[in-house]
Amino acid sequence: MKSERSKRSFIRSPRTIRWKILGLFGGGSLLFFLLIFSAGHFGLSIRLYQVGLGLTLLLALLYFVTRNLLKPLERLTTMVNRVQQGDLNARVTVGDKDEIGVLSAAFNTMAEEISRWHQEFEVAVQERTAVLGKFSEVIEQSPVSIVITDILGNIEFVNPKFSELTGYSMEEVLGENPRILKSGETPYQTYKKLWETISSGHIWEGDLANRKKSGEIFWEHAKISPITTGEGVITGYVGIKEDITAQRQLESQLLQSQKMEAMGTLAGGIAHDFNNILTVISGYGTILKMKFEDDPASVAMIDEILMAEARAEEMTKSLLMFSRKEEIRLVPVNLTEIMRGLQKSLSRLIREDIELKIELPDGNLQVMADKGQLEQLIVNLAVNARDAMPSGGLLSITVADKCLIESDFLAEELKAQERYAVITVSDTGLGMDKATQERIFDPFFTTKAVGKGTGLGLSMAYSAVKKHGGAIYFWSEPGEGTTFKIYLPLLGHQPERSERPEDVPFLFGSETLLLVEDDAAIRKIMTTLLTEQGYTLLTAENGEEGEELFRSNADEIALVISDVIMPKKNGWEMYQAICRMKSDIPVIFMSGYTADIIDDDQINTCSLLLKPVNPITLLSKIREILDGGNPVIVNSPMSP
Repeated sequence: MKSERSKRSFIRSPRTIRWKILGLFGGGSLLFFLLIFSAGHFGLSIRLYQVGLGLTLLLALLYFVTRNLLKPLERLTTMVNRVQQGDLNARVTVGDKDEIGVLSAAFNTMAEEISRWHQEFEVAVQERTAVLGKFSEVIEQSPVSIVITDILGNIEFVNPKFSELTGYSMEEVLGENPRILKSGETPYQTYKKLWETISSGHIWEGDLANRKKSGEIFWEHAKISPITTGEGVITGYVGIKEDITAQRQLESQLLQSQKMEAMGTLAGGIAHDFNNILTVISGYGTILKMKFEDDPASVAMIDEILMAEARAEEMTKSLLMFSRKEEIRLVPVNLTEIMRGLQKSLSRLIREDIELKIELPDGNLQVMADKGQLEQLIVNLAVNARDAMPSGGLLSITVADKCLIESDFLAEELKAQERYAVITVSDTGLGMDKATQERIFDPFFTTKAVGKGTGLGLSMAYSAVKKHGGAIYFWSEPGEGTTFKIYLPLLGHQPERSERPEDVPFLFGSETLLLVEDDAAIRKIMTTLLTEQGYTLLTAENGEEGEELFRSNADEIALVISDVIMPKKNGWEMYQAICRMKSDIPVIFMSGYTADIIDDDQINTCSLLLKPVNPITLLSKIREILDGGNPVIVNSPMSP
C-alpha cells in the first residue's frame, strides 16, 4: 500500500479543479432556477430575474476561461507524473511565452538534467557493480582464507577457502567466534598480543596452530587488521590467513636433517675413537688367549671379553650406518642365528604387558645381508609394534622359508619360482588408517608425539630392505593391529658355518713392516703382536713421519700398514708418495670409516681392514700378501 501511494501524483490535476468549477457552476444554476421558481410562486420582482441571468452568464464565462487556462497546466501535470513514474523522456510542448509556457520550458530543462544525471548514475552503478563483482570473485576464488568478524570477534563472513581448509561451512561458523579453531598448541601470550594489537587499531601478523573440524592440526600465517570508518572508529576485523602446514613440515624435516647431519658427524668421530679402543681390547685379549691357551678357565674369561668387544663392534657399525657414514656390506649370514641372537635384546625392549612370541625354523637360512642393518631393521619394527600397543598385547615374530609361485600377490615385484626368507612382524595394536598407510615409508613422517619419534625408522627399514634386494609389505586395519612381511632372497646353497678366524693357525714372519698409526695405544698393541710373531716393526705417528721413515728404509720394508685418517698427512696421501719411491710396495689400510678420504673406486683397489682390527685377521692378511696369495697393489700415477 505504501509503494502504491508513493506512485500517486504529487501535483493536483487541473481536471480536478475544472470539475470543482463545473460543480460551482451547476450549483449556481440550480440556485438560479430555484430563485426563478420561488419568484414566480411567491411573486418576487423582475430584477431578481435579471440578477440571476447575469450570474449565470458570468459563471459560463468563468468556465470557458478556466478551461482554456487549465488545459496547458493539465498537460504539464501529466508529464510531471510520467517523470515521477520513471519516464525520463517525457517532455511538455511549450506554447505561448506566458507563465505556463515559462513553467513548461523550466520543466523540460529539469527533465533533461534529471535524465543526464540518471544516465551518469547508471554508468557509475554499472562500473561499481563490475568492480564489486571482481572483488567478489577474488574473495570467492582466493587461495587464502578470509574471515570477517564484528567488533566482538564474532564471525560475519568466511570465503570458500576457509571452508575448504577447516572443514566448517559458512552456515556453521556464522555468529561463532574464531576460537572454535583453537588447538591448544598456540601459546596464550600469542592471542593476548593479537588482541592488544588489533584493538588498538594496528595490524597483527604471526603464525597460529589451529584445529580443523576433523581434529587435524594445521598451521596458518595470519594478518589480522581492524576495519574502521572514516572517523577511525573500529567496526570489525578482517583476517587473511595462508595455510603453511606443508612449509612447517619442510622446515621441521630440514631441522631434523641438520640434526641427523650433526649426529652423523659426531658418530663418525666417536666411532673412530671407539674403534681404536676396541682394537686395543681385541688385540690384548687375543694375545692373552694365546699365552693362556693351556688354562681353560682363563681362556673362558678372555672369550667373554672378546665377545663383549664383538658386540660393541656391531653397535659401532650400526651407529655408523645410521649416520650414513658407512655403506652396507653384504656378506652371507645365517638369518636364523641372527634372530636367536636378537631374542634377549628384543625382550628388554618391550614392556611387561606385551607378550613376545618368536618362531624360528630348525635349519639355517642363508641370505646376503649386512648383519648390523638387518638387526636394526628388526629392532625398529619391534619398537614400532611396542608403541602401537599402549595397553599391551602380543608381538609375534616368525621366520620362514617360502618359494614364490606365479599366483602369489608378490610375483610382480619379486621373482617367482625363487626361494625367499620371510620375516613376519605382527602386533595386536592400534593399527593404521588409510591416510597413515599412504605415507608410512615417507622420511620424517611419524604419528608419534613430538620428541617420541624421528619418522626415520620405517623409511630406513624400506631403504635397507631394497638394498638387500628384497621387498617389504604390510597389512593394517584400525583397531586390528599391523603386520609387516620382509622378503629376502635366499642363497642358492646352504653352506656350513665357515671356520672362525680364531681357528686359523697363526702365521709367523721375519719381514720388516712399516706401521703408521696416530693412536699410541694401537701402535703399542700392534708392536707387541707383530714382534711376538717374529716381524721387525718400524712405527710412525703420522703420514709425514711415515713417508720419511720409508724413504730411509725403502729397501728393507716389505709391507706398509697404515691408518687412513691421521694428522699432517693422511694415509692415502702418504702411500701415494711412497709409491713414487717404490711402485710395487703393498699396503694394508686400517680405518673406522673411509668415505671422507678415499672414494669407492680407490677403496676397491686396496687391502682394507675396518677397525676394530681383529689380530688374527691382520696376521692372516699380512701372510696372504707377503706370500703372494693375491696381494693387492695400488700404483701411483707416477708408476709405469
